[in-house]
Amino acid sequence: DFSNPEDNRSDVTLIVDGKAIHVNKQYLGMYSSVFHSLFFRNSADKEKKEFKLDDVDYKELIDLLHVIYPSRKNVAGT
Repeated sequence: DFSNPEDNRSDVTLIVDGKAIHVNKQYLGMYSSVFHSLFFRNSADKEKKEFKLDDVDYKELIDLLHVIYPSRKNVAGT
């Protein structure tokens, strides 16, 4: 669950479809050049705590984050 800022040792919030997604920018930047560029491309971005992502589907981003943060994925019983 990425809705709790205490989870994932988050230090930045992504806003997608009006919903907050709390993540750790160092961790995401390490696994994704796209996130690294978003968070660290210039000194002003390094200090930002919130990034609004347009043209991104909320569910698809959550699915991607579950790949990057595999221990955060809930496993449903059968």
